[in-house]
Amino acid sequence: MICAAHWDRIRLRVPAYQLGLCADCFRGLPIRPQENLGANLSTAIREKAAAASRARYALNREKAATVNRAWYALNREKAAAVKRAWYALNREKAAAASRAWYARSREKGIYERS
Repeated sequence: MICAAHWDRIRLRVPAYQLGLCADCFRGLPIRPQENLGANLSTAIREKAAAASRARYALNREKAATVNRAWYALNREKAAAVKRAWYALNREKAAAASRAWYARSREKGIYERS
């Protein structure tokens, strides 16, 4: 969650503290001059932030995949039960979606059902 006051006044994302406000806004303090960036952040700053975000994602991609694989290994039967329950409730909906997919694929010439 972000501080609503900071976002409304200067379009700056600041972590929320209480009641949707950061600690300074919650105490009623004014926005500090160095925070007064305005709504027009330069594209260089945005690109730098985007590059940092991509780098963090690349570093943590394998870690996240490992965590997901470990969870799935521990909860394989639970996940399968959830899928079976959903399919039992939505059997006709799933069959209709499958028929529609096959029809579109045949029209495109991608898939020929044997």
